[in-house]
Amino acid sequence: YEHIGDSFAAFGGKDGIDRAVREWQNAFEMGGENRPSVAGKLNKHFLEVGRAFLDTAAKPGADDNDYPSALHAFESALDFDRRSDEAANLIQRTHVLINERNARHDTTLKLIASAEKLTAQADGLTKNEDYGGAIKTYRQAMSFYASIGDEFKDEARKGKEGVRNVKTAINGTIDKILNRGHEAIDQGDKAVEEKRFEEAINLYGTVEGIVNVIPDENITGNKQHAQTKRELIETSKTKVEDAKKAKLKEEERKKAEDAAR
Repeated sequence: YEHIGDSFAAFGGKDGIDRAVREWQNAFEMGGENRPSVAGKLNKHFLEVGRAFLDTAAKPGADDNDYPSALHAFESALDFDRRSDEAANLIQRTHVLINERNARHDTTLKLIASAEKLTAQADGLTKNEDYGGAIKTYRQAMSFYASIGDEFKDEARKGKEGVRNVKTAINGTIDKILNRGHEAIDQGDKAVEEKRFEEAINLYGTVEGIVNVIPDENITGNKQHAQTKRELIETSKTKVEDAKKAKLKEEERKKAEDAAR
């Protein structure tokens, strides 16, 4: 069996190596004077398999089974050679790596849970029309989602989806704020038409406070929001001055009428 295994190992390829290992295992179970030689070959094979899994496990997006597979391979190597210090050391090292990975995974899950909780809170603030608080809370959620690395595939996907969804929510909230600013200007214009100048001035004066909860920095990739914010503030200030002038003109007109009577 050992020689048959050697032939398949020389042939190479996954199928050849798999067949070689089966033949070596048969030879090992049969015992005999060649058993130590066969044990050495099996030990070497499983050490190589385990190291390959360790290398893969250290890469981003590694499979959850890579570390357990490495551990199983090193334990197999030790089964075939109980004196293998290398196998024993690698088993100990793999246990440490598994524990460390589990700890990182727990931390990642907590980050996602915190981000989801903050997102839900921000959604509630938006419904209550506390848009400034909503944006602040959405940004906190986005920072949690953005901090999720690519070590764990499912969690990395959730992190990227979370960032996208929060950006969409922030954009929607900013749209509501800008609409509220436009509405204040429209109401001010109507008040001017009806010569309710003080009310118009007050309405125009609320615009800057309404839109100032929108962050100056571009956090969602929508450059139009910042521009619209600036335009609304500038427009409201111009309209305040125009309304004051219109008020003064109307007061002067009334004085002239009174004087003419």
